[in-house]
Amino acid sequence: MPKEEKIHFIDQITFKDEAVEILEEQKLWKIMEDARYEPIFIALREGPMTVRDLTTKYNQIIYEKLKDNDITPQQRKSRMDEMKRVEKTIYKYLNYLQKEKLIVRAGKRIQTDKTGKITQSASENLYGRTAKLYLFLGEKMDLLKIPGFKESIPILGKILSLTNDLPEPSESCLSKIIVKLFTELKNEKREIFQKHSEELAEISKNASYSILKNVISSLDIFNAILKASEFEKELKECFK
Repeated sequence: MPKEEKIHFIDQITFKDEAVEILEEQKLWKIMEDARYEPIFIALREGPMTVRDLTTKYNQIIYEKLKDNDITPQQRKSRMDEMKRVEKTIYKYLNYLQKEKLIVRAGKRIQTDKTGKITQSASENLYGRTAKLYLFLGEKMDLLKIPGFKESIPILGKILSLTNDLPEPSESCLSKIIVKLFTELKNEKREIFQKHSEELAEISKNASYSILKNVISSLDIFNAILKASEFEKELKECFK
């Protein structure tokens, strides 16, 4: 039986991903967490891939995830059959993710001979992430225009008054402080994400998107604590 000849190729990468991409649309973060698309983002952490290689890696990720679940072998096989994908489906997913500007065509894979000389004009597209790390900053919004925000202030004021034995605060004063704190926390996150993008990409390279979401929420809490003394005087003025 003749020995199967090894296929040689070179990958020509034409796109350089960012260290960190800041997302400000809830829709995009939901895409990242979607069970259909998350394995694509996980797989492409290794670098640009063809649809063929990506499909193989996608199904390996699904298999590894199911392997850790406490289910019977029969249930695992049934779930694997349900969740595994073929190249045509992965290609469809990639088209959608390109439209949302989360995935790009990052180059081409070209077939060569053993010496590296190009042997065929045909090539395969390589797909990659637009960034090594995606972080959700929060929607662009005007707090004062959010339904229910203004109505929540009197209730919040009464609770603060009740629990701290203080007179009821000025509603406009309390609103201003909340808006100011929200704005400062958001600006601080943006500065951290931009200033330390390379370090954050390395620290968080294996984290799932649900974990990153928790990290960002916790970051807000700790930054708010660190700002407590800065806002304490302003807050007390609201209760006079």
